[in-house]
Amino acid sequence: MASIGWGNVYKKLGARPVINATGNQTVRGGSTPSPAVRDAMRQADDSYVEMAELLD
Repeated sequence: MASIGWGNVYKKLGARPVINATGNQTVRGGSTPSPAVRDAMRQADDSYVEMAELLD
């Protein structure tokens, strides 16, 4: 479900929001993360790690 402010950040940058009805495509920003992924992103948001170590 789209929020009231949907796309405003993109409009400020000059990009037009679209409705993605074609599936997961990076040309359209990928897909909407699940609630679990969003929570993990919030938890990791203020930290930095070495990517090689994380991938191991």
